[in-house]
Amino acid sequence: MAIRDRFIADYLLPTPISANTTVGAFTDLGSFINLICQLIVSGTPTGGAPTLDIYLQTSIDGGVTFYDIAHTQYTTSQTTRIISIAGDAAGSASPVTATDGTLTGETVRQGPWGDQFRLKLVFAAGASTGSYTLAAKLFFD
Repeated sequence: MAIRDRFIADYLLPTPISANTTVGAFTDLGSFINLICQLIVSGTPTGGAPTLDIYLQTSIDGGVTFYDIAHTQYTTSQTTRIISIAGDAAGSASPVTATDGTLTGETVRQGPWGDQFRLKLVFAAGASTGSYTLAAKLFFD
């Protein structure tokens, strides 16, 4: 059994998030097979009904177009979530529409990915004040 290299990144250190943004992209990751993404929200806005939608996205065309491979949403709870994707798992047997920030919530697409990754963060204040505090780690092997 061959030993594969591993790539671990503190993708986003604890950072205040109070606006829409994209973070990344990491490049040259197409040779890895498995991905684990750890998302840690350690602070949330106060009052109202805020949301933070996090889309894990990949690109197969050198970063020209990114599409969603996972989507999770935070509201007012401070929690850690893990997204695990097996790149060698069978993906859809039918064509899948490439989405940019529109994949259904709490969805993870298994199967191959491109060679670049980024996070797309969509913030909605919902009459709240303050920001989310988000940290993210990516582990590829």
